[in-house]
Amino acid sequence: MSATGSYLHKTLLAASAQGLRNLMKISSLASLEGHYRKYPRMDDELLEQYHEGIIATTGCPSGAVQTRLRLGQYDEALKVAGKYQDIFGKENYFLELMDHGIPIETAVRSELLRIAKHLGIPLLATNDSHYVTEDQAAAHDALLCIGTNSQVDDPTRFRFSGASYYLRTADEMRALNSSDEWAEACRNTLLIAERVESYKEVFAHRDLAAKFPVPDGETEMTWLRKEAQRGAARRYGAEVPYQITERIEFELGVIEQMGFPGYFWSSPTSASTRGTTRSRSAPVEGRPPAAWSPTSPGSPSSTRSSTACCSSGSSTPSASACPTSTWTSTSVAAAT
Repeated sequence: MSATGSYLHKTLLAASAQGLRNLMKISSLASLEGHYRKYPRMDDELLEQYHEGIIATTGCPSGAVQTRLRLGQYDEALKVAGKYQDIFGKENYFLELMDHGIPIETAVRSELLRIAKHLGIPLLATNDSHYVTEDQAAAHDALLCIGTNSQVDDPTRFRFSGASYYLRTADEMRALNSSDEWAEACRNTLLIAERVESYKEVFAHRDLAAKFPVPDGETEMTWLRKEAQRGAARRYGAEVPYQITERIEFELGVIEQMGFPGYFWSSPTSASTRGTTRSRSAPVEGRPPAAWSPTSPGSPSSTRSSTACCSSGSSTPSASACPTSTWTSTSVAAAT
């Protein structure tokens, strides 16, 4: 990677079934071949090889274009934007605009718009989303403390500025800015939403999912159910509370409907013997290396979004970049 940092961010959206397959391929190769320190990385060669069916954007302020602008390298930023426009195609490359009320976004806004005009890159309004509703900001802040091993009252710790990192509504997004450029950026979110095709054919082929051996006479689903029941008994005793049983049955039903039982059980017994709720098995194509294990019912899955924002490489306690301890997905607020 260039001198601008070990990691640069980019948003990738699957516009078709082929695009989803390519995102799975990129994600797997990024983990298997591009892993650096805590996170997987993908390079431009990989993006060029598997760009079909993918819509890409310039990303957040830690993206390649914005980072160069922040360093005062306009010509380099223009060159990078042109390169990615060539890789993904003019109709598949958008310039992201964010407004969380922080200086790092507004400092390069005019130059971003200048690049968009120069290269004819359409604008796209997005909101960095780390939680679902605004009232979850405090819980997310506490989670950041856990991830960075710091105290809530520590003034020097990593934190986000404000409580705007949730799934804003279309009306909330449009109300952030009254400029014509922002209005265009909001309209284009609907354009992208309308372009996304069905992924049904990908999920119809169950053989594409990861496969794991099960005992004779068992299917992946029956074995997953038995492992979940055994895990519940270990954690809660012989009389498992009704609400826990209900939750297990609901989640197992969703897993069965989606056809992913092998994905989720992923050697849960070996995971439990190591005292963890996550399997540490080697990455499998199309599947993150850390998956929910039913030995601890109710534990959340640890999956990575295809539009995941990796480490910013920054160690300073600032909300100017995505946290190094958190995977986040960039939400596109459709302007309906």
